[in-house]
Amino acid sequence: FHLMNQLLSANRIEEALLVLKTCHKLDPYNGQINDWINQLERSKGDQVGQYFAQIQHLIDAKQTNAAAQMLEQLLHFPTVEPNIMMGVAATYLRIGDLAKSEEAFQRLTQMIPASSEPWYNLALVQANRGEPVQAVVSLKKALALNPGEIKQNPKVINLREHLYRDTGFAAFRQTPEFKAAFPAAP
Repeated sequence: FHLMNQLLSANRIEEALLVLKTCHKLDPYNGQINDWINQLERSKGDQVGQYFAQIQHLIDAKQTNAAAQMLEQLLHFPTVEPNIMMGVAATYLRIGDLAKSEEAFQRLTQMIPASSEPWYNLALVQANRGEPVQAVVSLKKALALNPGEIKQNPKVINLREHLYRDTGFAAFRQTPEFKAAFPAAP
């Protein structure tokens, strides 16, 4: 546990968690290890929340370049979790950087490829960036995954129906690419 203390004192929470999770595999019934893992997970969440609050403060202060630099760090952080990447993509949208938002959604689709929501959002950004061919590909993927999610949880939004009401896709629905890929409304 000396190594773990060194990692924590250097604020290397991810690596300390990795050490603890390895210890947990070796000794799964050790309550102290489980407690430490839970504490670090909560601490990590608090840090991310503070980081996003700092980004929001910069955006509110019209310091979008500084906010973008912080977002860039999260975008390329190797072990970022999907919910954080979703926040990164959404924040890029808020500051009007569609290219970086697209990059974040692409990364998210790599992290959770079987989830329809990232694919749908990626299609939305691509459509609004004037990339109709890519948007159709992403949208088809989202619509292919969505019925399975609905079957598992009936409360999941039906993306095929939502697509025709989503104002973000209004202009895209008029393109030849969309009409060819989705000839009939539901």
